[in-house]
Amino acid sequence: MKIPRPNIVGSAPRSVFIEITNITNFSKLKTSLASFNECNTCVFYEALPQPKTYFPSIFSENCWYYDTSTFEQLITLGLEMDGKIIIKGYPSLDADARVTRVTLSNLPIWYHPRTLRSMMEKRSSKVGEVLDVGQVWWCRPGGYSGSEPSSASRLFATSHASTLVF
Repeated sequence: MKIPRPNIVGSAPRSVFIEITNITNFSKLKTSLASFNECNTCVFYEALPQPKTYFPSIFSENCWYYDTSTFEQLITLGLEMDGKIIIKGYPSLDADARVTRVTLSNLPIWYHPRTLRSMMEKRSSKVGEVLDVGQVWWCRPGGYSGSEPSSASRLFATSHASTLVF
């Protein structure tokens, strides 16, 4: 299952979150991560003790040296552990970042959902960095007034949400 990029505020500056939901042997994970360190170069520093949850996934916060090819591979493709498990890293948000969820409702329904989504993202980006834009559409049976038969008309309500960071 592909998870969305976790938008978690890190407790250490410039930390990286690694998904550990399906990992059962944590000592093997720590040994695998430490194996990227060589005698003169320390790429992996430490794993912070408290895991964080984002949707159904669990993440471990880790500290890495940023200017290495190992770090680039971790956040783009992922690193292999035991030749079969891919460890994927996600950069954390800055510790002073303020994440705000904005919900807009009763928006016009005559736009195509993709068009409306891109319009919302463009407009929201003027006040902060947009982390995620989602749309929820639902249909409520009934009409605009009690005079119309409920089977002949339906009111479509929309609710849209943007997650911004300031």
